[in-house]
Amino acid sequence: MRLTVVIALLAWLLKLFQPITSNQEPETKDQPATKNQEPTTSNQQPTTNLELLLLLFLLIALISTLTSIYKRESIETFANLLTYASVFFLITHNIELSNQQPRTNNQIHRLTTAILFTSLILGVYGLLQYFHILELTPRVTPLRVSSTYYNSNHYAGYLAMITPIPVALFLFSPLSWKTPLYAALSILLIINLALSYSWGSVAFGIAVIFLIIMRIRQSKRKALATAIAIAILASFALLGALVMLGPTPQLPQSTLEERYTNMAKIAHPSLFGRLFMYKNEIPLILDHPILGTGPGTFIYAFTQYRPLGLNLLWNYAHNDYLQIASEIGLILKLGHFLEGP
Repeated sequence: MRLTVVIALLAWLLKLFQPITSNQEPETKDQPATKNQEPTTSNQQPTTNLELLLLLFLLIALISTLTSIYKRESIETFANLLTYASVFFLITHNIELSNQQPRTNNQIHRLTTAILFTSLILGVYGLLQYFHILELTPRVTPLRVSSTYYNSNHYAGYLAMITPIPVALFLFSPLSWKTPLYAALSILLIINLALSYSWGSVAFGIAVIFLIIMRIRQSKRKALATAIAIAILASFALLGALVMLGPTPQLPQSTLEERYTNMAKIAHPSLFGRLFMYKNEIPLILDHPILGTGPGTFIYAFTQYRPLGLNLLWNYAHNDYLQIASEIGLILKLGHFLEGP
């Protein structure tokens, strides 16, 4: 992945620094407006506050890497951060936001198609893996779907980001031959999300219900929108019932009362256990408030702050803000400075 991104990044830089060609000059003298408007493409739009903050974050991460308690791991993590940032820059700098609206739409369409096609492959493989038809990659939880991801929760995080795209296209795009395809892909990814048995699926369900309500309010054909919304909600209810009534990795076949009791037993330590860990992560942050312990070093640094009796390997903070504050402490100080007294 890194090699692919580096090649794409170099190609883009060559494109930026190549000599100005005649195609960039006005074709005729009677088009002064085009001459003034043409340069306002994505090559002028990219310098935004968001990108400046991203560059600042990378700079802080680099400084923290140089002072890391475990430089090898920090260099590896910093390389990942650079890769992710490069993907972001490549996308935002190569979609032309100009008066050439059809070209812009085509670029966004190609990008969206690539994302949806990739999710289709992962979703189909996820189901084949779950039913033990095709298993090509290892996974830490054999009874939960994880597709090409090693961890089911990480796969659920991917699905939570990607699934809203086909759902939104199905709900908000004009009716066409693609509408059933968007619906089918949405169902496929939602089933994968449910079979990952991640708590993120609950949050996603709430978000989809919000989208449905918005679709009904904005639709001119409220009767049709309401019918579609009822069908989607009924599908969610049926899927939830199947998950509740059928055996799952953590909920074996039993009565509904026993299953709800088991769910509460699972939810309680998951929620309050993390809150307890957050409390014990604060001293780590306070002991390294300026530059943190280095990107990717939480798994090593937290061993000194782990509560007595906890024998689990706590390799992540399970909270992005606490993880960044502990590994790149300057962010915490900078945020406090910007907020003022």
